[in-house]
Amino acid sequence: MVCYSLTGIPREYLSLGQFITDNLKKSKTMKRILPVIMVLLMVSSAYANGIEGTWKTNIQGPNGDMELTFVFKMADGKLSGVVRSLNGDIEITNTKVNGKEFSFDVSFDNMTIKHDCTLQNDDTINMKATGTPAGDTALILKRQV
Repeated sequence: MVCYSLTGIPREYLSLGQFITDNLKKSKTMKRILPVIMVLLMVSSAYANGIEGTWKTNIQGPNGDMELTFVFKMADGKLSGVVRSLNGDIEITNTKVNGKEFSFDVSFDNMTIKHDCTLQNDDTINMKATGTPAGDTALILKRQV
């Protein structure tokens, strides 16, 4: 008869680590699947963390070039941040992250601009802004160090 502790681990095991190790040894399938799961989790979080930081780009405005700064933060798998311009900071909303791809909205003056972004391997972000007064706009954001 096996006695279980309050944690659900048989009392014959001294720790959760020993329980997991012994059960992994018994399961060839788990030995194969666990490393794949760990790699996928690390890759997914690495892309999400890669979004974090300060990014800059220039857009053509009515009075010439205007610099925009995007500040992105990740917390508990959720993206937040602001867009900074000469007119002040505007919070990003409706954020979604899926690996290297993410999207968000920026709303001001009764207008909402949708942003679809892809994090590139060269420390840039390709961004498509939809709903701008000038029409759809493609931008490249560069990470600031």
